[in-house]
Amino acid sequence: MYKIVLVALLTVVGTTLLAQEQDKKEKEREKALQEQKALQQEMEAEIQFDNQHELELIIQNATEAAAEAGERIRMRYDELRDEGFITEWDGPDVQVLSTGHEPFFVWGGQGSSSSSLNLSKTYTGESKENSGSFQVDESVRRITMNINGNVKSGSITIKILLPGGKVLKEVTLDDSANMTFSQSIRIAEEETKYYGDWKYTIAAEKCDGRYQLMISTH
Repeated sequence: MYKIVLVALLTVVGTTLLAQEQDKKEKEREKALQEQKALQQEMEAEIQFDNQHELELIIQNATEAAAEAGERIRMRYDELRDEGFITEWDGPDVQVLSTGHEPFFVWGGQGSSSSSLNLSKTYTGESKENSGSFQVDESVRRITMNINGNVKSGSITIKILLPGGKVLKEVTLDDSANMTFSQSIRIAEEETKYYGDWKYTIAAEKCDGRYQLMISTH
């Protein structure tokens, strides 16, 4: 009788221990799977971060390359202007930068009413304000403006004022980005607010950089 009880007891204990051991192994297996899954997620996150960082670097490099190319074009234009390679053409609107042996810049409009104003300046840390004016007569049917610049520190604020003093456009150049702004205004026959004496102001505040302002009428 005691032998039967002992055998039964040993059987129960063995079964319990076996179940506990199996349960332990199952928990260890689940823990290992969870750790493997967490490691895989971490690796995927690192790969995604690396890809995103690489994409941001590509975009940044492309933006800087475009800005440098634009700056080289503006510098070359300044050189051509200073060397006197500027030709006015009384014909259809055209703007051409020649690639021939004798480079020149052509800026023209339709008829004798065409005119252009081109201002540019480089600052080296100073604060300064300049202003000026230009006339738009009743034969003009289109006004085109272009503002661009590159500022390392400080700022340049350019204002264009309509006849009568209303601000048409105010642009501030600073070190947040290289900026290019352009606007074209077509004047209807009944519109008179564009005719008369326009004004512009250019204010540099502790600026290390440059700007270019181009205004043409046709």
